[in-house]
Amino acid sequence: MFGIKRLAQKMIQGVDVVKLVLYKVLTEDFAEKYKEKGEKFYKTLATSIINEIFGCHNPESQKTFSENKKIVAEEIKNLGTKHPELKRPITDALRVFIQANQMLGSSTMKDTEYVVNLFDKAIERGIFIKGGDAPSPEPFLQMMEELIKKYNLK
Repeated sequence: MFGIKRLAQKMIQGVDVVKLVLYKVLTEDFAEKYKEKGEKFYKTLATSIINEIFGCHNPESQKTFSENKKIVAEEIKNLGTKHPELKRPITDALRVFIQANQMLGSSTMKDTEYVVNLFDKAIERGIFIKGGDAPSPEPFLQMMEELIKKYNLK
């Protein structure tokens, strides 16, 4: 059992890399676009977008999402258009996120309707590649290492 939990936690660390890359890309994109609204706004917006993609809002990001639903939806679609190279990492990270949380016993991630809704929203917004399964751990973690280097996260 310890091995499964450890693997799941390692995979979630890989998902966190994708979230960091998204945060970096979004805040860089938003710095000029939303400069008049201030740095706090666009950084909170970026966080809200990431939490919306992964279906895991906290109270602050939920508030930002609720107040800016149209902007969030538009910016998620823009992400898929402006950064198509991130579709595979997002797709794989979503699949791994669900799988790893199921391995850790998350009741939310065992709710089939919740998971299908998460994938459907990602497909509709143009950030998810249909077909396929969750990637195997080694190729997924290798892709995360490549993202870390590409986006200078170390």
